[in-house]
Amino acid sequence: MIEFILASKSPRRCEILKQHGFSFRVAESSAKEKHLEGKLTEKEIIENIKYNSAIKAYNVWCDNKSEVIVSADTTVVKNNVCLNKPHSVNEAFLYLKSLSGTSHEVYTAISIKADNYEKTEIFKTMVYFRELSDSEIFEYIDKFNPLDKAGAYGIQDFVSKQNINNPPYESFVSKIEGSYYNVMGICPFGLEKMLDDYSVSALGTFNL
Repeated sequence: MIEFILASKSPRRCEILKQHGFSFRVAESSAKEKHLEGKLTEKEIIENIKYNSAIKAYNVWCDNKSEVIVSADTTVVKNNVCLNKPHSVNEAFLYLKSLSGTSHEVYTAISIKADNYEKTEIFKTMVYFRELSDSEIFEYIDKFNPLDKAGAYGIQDFVSKQNINNPPYESFVSKIEGSYYNVMGICPFGLEKMLDDYSVSALGTFNL
């Protein structure tokens, strides 16, 4: 499998990729991301997520032009509003309150950047929350301090890959449709396919 540089400091992405046998090292991107606010179209949301992922890959590639760079960007979306990383406990509470008893989308863009090659793809997962009490929300925030997570939660705090089809009673998450790992921050199977496509493209370029 291709070795690459992961343009992300996310411990969750590193954990996922290590578990699935990827070979990589980390180089954090200093690119400035764009965070849109207010109600948006699905197209605007997807294009923004793809931009943030691609700009991080490009930023790291500029200092490592002989390497293959992989980056990702994850956003939680409710009613066409992006719930980015909350700035405060109060904002985290409002995010989780808005997700209570309903469904939302989690989009993750994955980018690959190499010499004469760049590609970004989007992956979507639907997540369903049960009804949450205010005390449950505050207890979760106090215990897990999810201010570094899009949507103010980490799915791994509630369910594991093993019990996702039968979540424990106390779990906020009642069901998901799509990749569990995508909600954590990167879909390893999607990335594997993208790297395979890159390998084919690179081989074709070499043969020319």
